[in-house]
Order: sequence, then structure tokens, then C-alpha cells
Amino acid sequence: MVDLAAYLTAPGRPVARPRAGTADAVVIGLILGYFALRVATRVAFGPGLEPDEAEAFLFARRLEVGYPAQPPLYFWVQHAAFAALGPSVLALSAVKNAILAATFAALYLFLRRGAAPLGAAAAAFSLFLVYDFSWEALRGLTHTYLVILLTVLTLACVWRLSQGGRLRDYALLGLIAGLGLLSKYNYVFVPLAAVVALGAVPGRWSRLDAGGLLLATLIALAMAAPTMLWMNANPGVATSSVWKLGVRPDHALPTLAAGTAAFLRAGMQFFLTAAATFVVLLAIGRRAGADRAPVPALARYLMAASAAMLLLFWLSVLSMGATDVYRRWLLPAGLPFVAGAALAVQARLRPAAGAALAAAGALSALASLAALPWFSLVDPGYRGGDYAALDRAIRAVDPAPRTIFSDGFLALGNLALLGQGADLRWWLDGPPGPCGGVAVLFRPPADALAVAGLEGRAGTPVPFAIALPTGPLPVTLVPIADAPSGCPAR
Repeated sequence: MVDLAAYLTAPGRPVARPRAGTADAVVIGLILGYFALRVATRVAFGPGLEPDEAEAFLFARRLEVGYPAQPPLYFWVQHAAFAALGPSVLALSAVKNAILAATFAALYLFLRRGAAPLGAAAAAFSLFLVYDFSWEALRGLTHTYLVILLTVLTLACVWRLSQGGRLRDYALLGLIAGLGLLSKYNYVFVPLAAVVALGAVPGRWSRLDAGGLLLATLIALAMAAPTMLWMNANPGVATSSVWKLGVRPDHALPTLAAGTAAFLRAGMQFFLTAAATFVVLLAIGRRAGADRAPVPALARYLMAASAAMLLLFWLSVLSMGATDVYRRWLLPAGLPFVAGAALAVQARLRPAAGAALAAAGALSALASLAALPWFSLVDPGYRGGDYAALDRAIRAVDPAPRTIFSDGFLALGNLALLGQGADLRWWLDGPPGPCGGVAVLFRPPADALAVAGLEGRAGTPVPFAIALPTGPLPVTLVPIADAPSGCPAR
């Protein structure tokens, strides 16, 4: 279609330019094609599973109201994929990359409300400038992808409601928030931060309807209620990953200082590569008069929402007495800041520098696509582990184990992928049951067996090592006898 403005303001013949809708379709097509390639490379490289993939493979084979350590939504989605595609690496990768594709498509369309197609695409793909996303997260995470998608949808929905909305729009927000609560525990910060951040854009807060927000809250809580009740009934299982936080219950000043230091260190490392890219481009590509350019309203909103989420996360670290913070935990809260900052930076760049920002994100995405399959086999090499040898070692301890217990998802998930027919039980997933078998333990055997309630049924430990490309991963195989009550016949 001819651009009438270009025709009237430029000499010579009119210039044919594609419609914005065509550009949007091209960007969405590139996103879908990129993540389809990620599915293909995941299936082609590495028969083994990463720890989070192994967890999903283990638990998603059955439908439950609640699961150990994580809310259930990701496992429900994965269960549906297993039903359609069969339990396989393909089904695992299809779910993961479908969620990622939906995230980038939703973020791009959201950013289009405040930017042209190239600017929105550059801001969306600036997420690949974050090392913990483009490298670490894309290699092995699961639930985090889902909470990032629902964070983007929540922010987009609240932004839309700040322009005026009907009751059904607030019901949609409630639906998204309910799914968010079922995706990962740290989503709880997102709705509040999304609403509070509207204060960064004058006139937006006042357009929200209190009754509509109450409706959205009730819908979200109703959706999450069954799982919340399950968590209340199974607190030990539901919070079994809290140990990663390094919690010290004393809440003394050194504990608070250690938690704050860990949070700040993780935050600085998280934003380092993206911030460096933005600084370099501003240094070499700032356009004339850029200092007077206003920060786009959407950019202010995204950065304010991210700052609010990070503040709430830090307060939760202090309230729990946590002393360890992993950078990947900041992904849902930190990525909106990167996208918003990219929009703000683009408003100050010359067109060529803006294109360079888009190219930097695209090159990071391509580097991740090309290199990660190989690096995943060697660093630390979980995908290349010899889990068939582990299966043979288990059968040497017990030729026909009725149950295989383990304190590690890595072993159980990969054994399930191999088709191990025993009942595969995680050590904290309910009572151990009457049937014996073999325990595969990554922790000291005495401690793990005591926690699992199996110390009175354990035989002589057998040392073993799972062969990884980077070296052996030691485990201990322990024969487990049947309970005194006996094991039912097959």
C-alpha cells in the first residue's frame, strides 16, 4: 500500500511500504520459526534430560492438584502434551518452546502499543541480551517460562484496563492472575506491582475500577484455592525447595545483610550484559537533542512494574531470612525492565543505532540457538549422561525392583524416559510405600534415608557414578527391603 504521507512530503514517485500489519505478521512468523528451530535442535542434540526437564517428565505423567516444590499448571500443560505426542523429549521441548513463542509474541504485540514494528521487535529481542535468559534459562528451566508469559499478559491486561475496561476485561485479568498463581509461587508479586506501577504514568491509576479489581482478585483466588488447600495440607512437600534460599530463621542483622548482599549481587549480574549494550549504543549512537526526548509512557510503566516486583522480592528475602538468591529467580521481575529500558534507549538513538540494537538481540538469539545444543552436552553435560548404565547398575542390585526411590529428579526423570517399569518415587512425595527396591541417592545415604522414612529397610550401600561428559556424578545405590507388612503381589 502507498504511504500517503511519504507521497505528499517527499519528491519524486511514491514509495511503496508494507502495512504495519504485514510487518507484525513477519515478526510473529520469525518468532514462531525461531522457536520451532529450538524444538528441532533440542530433539536432535542430547538424549538425556536436564534436572528441570526430568522433574517435568516424572510428575507430568499423572494429574494431581499439587506437586512437590512447584504449583501444578506447567505439569498439567505437559501432561496434555504427553497425551498428544507421547512421553518424549519432543513433547517436553514442544511445551517449553510454545510457551516461549507465546511470550515473545505477546510481548511484541504489547510493545507495539508504544513503538513501531522495528522498535517493538528490538525491545522484545533485547531479552536475549540477558545472559541468564538467553543462555541459562533457555537450557533447562520449565515453570519459569510459564510465569514469564503470565507476567507479560498481566502487565498488558492492566495497561489496557488503565485506558478503561468493562467487567469482562477485569474477569480476563482474574483468569490470567489465577493461572499465574498456579504457575509459580513468585507470581504473587506481579498483580500488585502491575497496578502500583501505573502511578508512573499520570492519569492511568484513576481509570481503574475498584469493583473490577475485586472481581479479578476473587476469580484468581477461586482458581488457586484447591492447590492452596493442598499446600496447607502438605506443607513439607509443597515447600521442599525452600532450602535453596539458605534460610536462617534468626532474622538477625547479619542474616538481613547477607540476604540483601545476595540480592544486589544477583541483580547486578542479571542486568550486566543488557546494561552494557545500552550504554555502548547510547555512547556511539545518541541522536541530536536526545536528552530532551521524553521516556515513552509504556517504557516508564514496564520499568516501574519491574522495580516494584524486585522491591517485593527483596522484602520477601528479608522476611524469610534468606541468604541465597539465584539470578534466574529474577527473570519474571527483571525482564520487563530490560524491555522497557530498550524502548527508552531507542527513543534517544539515531535510526542506525536503533537497528544495531535490534541486530544485537537477534545475534544473541542466533548464538544461543547455535551454541546451546552443543554446550548442553558438555556443561555440565546432563543431556549426555549415561543413564542406561545407571539402569543396569540398579538391576544389578535388584533384578526386578518394584520401587526406585531417589532424592534427585535427574535420576528419576531419565529412568522414566528410558521406560523403567518400576514405581519411581521422589523421596518426599508421600510415604515410601510397602514395596522395596533400590534407592538412588545424591545426598549422604543416612540423611536421605532418614528423611524418607526408609532407614529401617535399607541394605548395604553400593557406590556408583553416572558418567557425564564432564566427569562422573557420584550417587549411592541402596537396596530397600519390603515393609514388614509385605508387598502386594503384582
